Amino acid sequence: MLLALCAAIWLDPTKFKDVAGDIVVYFGIQVAALLPAMIYAASILRPDGLTLEDVKKYRKALREQMSFWVALLTLDLAASILMIIGKATDWRVESPLPLLASTKPYSPGLVFLAALCSALAILRLWSFLTGVFSLLELNGQLTERAVAARLRDELRSQPARDQPPPFEKPPGYGQITSRH
Repeated sequence: MLLALCAAIWLDPTKFKDVAGDIVVYFGIQVAALLPAMIYAASILRPDGLTLEDVKKYRKALREQMSFWVALLTLDLAASILMIIGKATDWRVESPLPLLASTKPYSPGLVFLAALCSALAILRLWSFLTGVFSLLELNGQLTERAVAARLRDELRSQPARDQPPPFEKPPGYGQITSRH
């Protein structure tokens, strides 16, 4: 927030104008990576080898992760839209509220919002990558459980292995014979 406030006060918006297209492309790439991860997270749970308690725990964790990603997606889109608006209006947007009117040749409010959304989205990138790695770990755990459950089921469903016939004692077995 401090970074965005400093940008609104001291940053020359022509600097944004020069790089707005590049920033929009960056956020487009980030969204392109984010959407498949969100779709994957929504479909990762499989019932194989899980208890009901496990499913509830994983579902709660995935919902929290998905909420974080939706917030990141919203920040990416907001930053992109604000950059496009800023570039299209030459960073001059008139405020309908007299309190927000500016004497500067640009709109500090627009610069502030664009910088705030951009900074927050960029700072959350590391957390996004951490979330992708957690999905990798979760997928590995779920796959291990599914394989273990399948192997248990296969062992249970196999017929009892052929046992050798019981040993039948031959006549005279165990009797002491005399030596001649």
